Amino acid sequence: MSSRRKLLLGMALGALLLGGGIFGYVHAQTQVQQPNRLVCASARPGGPMREVGPAEAAERISDAFGVDKDEVQKAIEAKRDFRDIGRAAMLAKVSGKSFAEVLELKKTDNTWRDVERALGVKHEQMKEAFCELEARHLSEQSDVDQETALRLVKDGYEGHDIRAAAVLAKESGKDIQSVLDMKKINNHWHDVAAALGVDAHGLHLDSGYGPAMPSDDFDGDGDL
Repeated sequence: MSSRRKLLLGMALGALLLGGGIFGYVHAQTQVQQPNRLVCASARPGGPMREVGPAEAAERISDAFGVDKDEVQKAIEAKRDFRDIGRAAMLAKVSGKSFAEVLELKKTDNTWRDVERALGVKHEQMKEAFCELEARHLSEQSDVDQETALRLVKDGYEGHDIRAAAVLAKESGKDIQSVLDMKKINNHWHDVAAALGVDAHGLHLDSGYGPAMPSDDFDGDGDL
């Protein structure tokens, strides 16, 4: 599986929203599925891992993607692969079909790309849905409104850069775009903070927290 597809999988699995009212995504490698046990990373950088049960996971996936909680919980309790659950939830959101209908289309002898084609879901629709979810995540996690977050995500800024810029914009009194413009390929967010006269201690600016958005190769022919 390509690194790009793993990233997208991480975002789909990030439907497991974390505690404290935070809408959090985590990378695939920080999310573990064990028998009868779901473990998620904290929504905050450096936070602890914590266990969530099927009911809580189902409720959070339902909230994120607008799918039926009971259908999701039934799939979790049946030990369906979380790659399938995450993908089905996203495709249900995009296609308007129920979660159960979409999940039923995924068989052992087909791929999720086959399911997407059967549903008539296009690359642009999936990318738009990811952008909207990332914007919601950012608006709930940081000091940036959802409309601004969506614009920045669509402009190609990565989630962790938007978050860092939002923190520094608040601390410095600058607007978020001007702060983003200060981040170059050869500097770090702590350098930007220093240039703004902001004490970066404890701000987790260079943590890399938050996934990047998919690029135009989103609709590769992987087997997700």
